[in-house]
Amino acid sequence: MNPNPDVPKDTPYHIFVVRVWCESAEPGPGGEWRGSIEHAATHDKRYFREVEVLSTFIRRQAGWPPQFLAGAPAAEAPPPSYATQNPG
Repeated sequence: MNPNPDVPKDTPYHIFVVRVWCESAEPGPGGEWRGSIEHAATHDKRYFREVEVLSTFIRRQAGWPPQFLAGAPAAEAPPPSYATQNPG
């Protein structure tokens, strides 16, 4: 099944799983938004606080030329609370 009928069948595409959550020491507003993105085929995963990390990861996985990646922010380690709530 072609996920987008407007794109020719032989066009390569990538599938990503994006998760976003709010971390807070206390219940209520004011938490910090974090996220993770995983490439479905390779299971390569990055954690982020800035959306720029998300877009850079997609560009790298899609094979964009290096000039489109210059100055990109680095991904971060998984937050401790996420790692304990989501083992494996």
